[in-house]
Amino acid sequence: MFERDTLVAQLGDPYTNKVVPRFKRFAFIRDELFENIAASALNETWGNKNFVLESYLAVHVPWSIEQGNFTHSANQLYVTAGHLQTRYGTPIYLIFEQNSRVNQTPWYLVTAGSQISAPELPVSPEIPEPLIIKPGAEIVMMHDHILTDHPDRIPFLADTPRVAQMCAIAGSIQWSINRNLQYYQSNELEGVHDTIDYCRTCSSKI
Repeated sequence: MFERDTLVAQLGDPYTNKVVPRFKRFAFIRDELFENIAASALNETWGNKNFVLESYLAVHVPWSIEQGNFTHSANQLYVTAGHLQTRYGTPIYLIFEQNSRVNQTPWYLVTAGSQISAPELPVSPEIPEPLIIKPGAEIVMMHDHILTDHPDRIPFLADTPRVAQMCAIAGSIQWSINRNLQYYQSNELEGVHDTIDYCRTCSSKI
């Protein structure tokens, strides 16, 4: 039950931006354990009900499994809590056990902490390199929700027709890529890797 292929199959399709639901189908974590992890780690703002922490683990735990960066005993699975550490610089580990309940998640988190007993301690996953977008690549807006849901972010386009708004944003992104002004971040709330560059271009008002 600890074969990598088996665990990856239990995780499900990795090509999804629904990382939290995917992780929840793999393992159950009680609210108090999220609290324990948040309290053990260096001080962070984890959001309401630790939703940021949940999203972080929903990305990093699958990375650990997919990369084979896990260990196990006869009945327990060990991974790191991503790259989270205590204030003393000690990694925080997660201990999962197989769920024997029918029609439930395959695994559940037993405990988490920096001091665990394991035959071998796991290492943190490697953060994948971001996708490099080549200059000249076609930029197409898949969703225009920023224009309708967050008009306050682009007030300088408020009186511009919708098609022109989309062209302006796509053009500013293209301009940033051509001049290597984009930056990358792991967007754990929506997907594994997103290119975030409209922040800089829109702040400069195109």
